[in-house]
Amino acid sequence: MKKQLAIIGACCSRDLFNSKFVCDWNESFDLIYYSFQTSFISLTSEPIPYSRKLLSFEGKNYSTWYKNILLRELNKSYYNDLLSLQPDNLLIDFYSDVVNGCWQIEGKSFMTYRLKDQKNNAAFYEISDKREIKPLTHYEEYMIWWKKSIDKFINFMDEYLPLTNIVVNVPYFNDQILYSNGKIEKYKEDNVQRYNEIYHEMVDYFSMRGGNKSSNIGFKAKVLYRSRIHIWGSMDCTLS
Repeated sequence: MKKQLAIIGACCSRDLFNSKFVCDWNESFDLIYYSFQTSFISLTSEPIPYSRKLLSFEGKNYSTWYKNILLRELNKSYYNDLLSLQPDNLLIDFYSDVVNGCWQIEGKSFMTYRLKDQKNNAAFYEISDKREIKPLTHYEEYMIWWKKSIDKFINFMDEYLPLTNIVVNVPYFNDQILYSNGKIEKYKEDNVQRYNEIYHEMVDYFSMRGGNKSSNIGFKAKVLYRSRIHIWGSMDCTLS
């Protein structure tokens, strides 16, 4: 019998269940929910008031996909979504927590920082009181908020979804690019080592809080590279 699977994370998690990479994944799983690059600080925070009249997108790239991402960020429907679906397994990663960071909204709620997807939306710009916080620039403050969010999330899962197994994806941020001709170059990214340090600190904290309810996955390899020939373009992290 297939397992019901939900994912909260980035492409490094979603692509494990994409037929372009793993052709037979759907023989074992039904992917019933995917929340794209959501920070756990945002996921566990309060809903944000907004005007539906202003919730519109300009430009051909702003499809229903992006509208739904923004709606979830505003409505905070994540808990209700998981409750209604009752997945057997929940795969998560902390890519967005490390790389994207958050907007703090009016001092009391949060949104995942995804300005390239948010900048053309009037409902987003109607929010005047917002400030950017990221682990690279606001480390101590950010980690306080992040750990509080994980505590809330674990408590929710323990109370309402005790039978759902949580699996944490542990990727590795890489600063070497592999080209199709076999050439390898160092990528001009100064934050790779720090990203890895913060990510593994988050994994350690979640593992401590999750106890027997959570487990980690990753590939063991001596050398992994970013790829210029990946179908989504150059990726900045790989499974380790």
